[in-house]
Amino acid sequence: RVIITHDKDFGGAQLSDKTKHKGIILLRLKIQSPANAANVIMLLLNSDIKNKIENNVVVVSETQVTVHTPRS
Repeated sequence: RVIITHDKDFGGAQLSDKTKHKGIILLRLKIQSPANAANVIMLLLNSDIKNKIENNVVVVSETQVTVHTPRS
């Protein structure tokens, strides 16, 4: 299961500790409406980046995607 959140503290905590997860998508959207969030997620899932979600924290805005690999 992949977690999708707007909570930037949650994503940061997952990068710094050894908590196991299957992937986190952190939404950093200017417009946080459900419709905009769904649109951005669908664009992400229809791109090659979807293959980098597993075990990583993926930070997504309307204009940028950054993939962070948790520290070992």
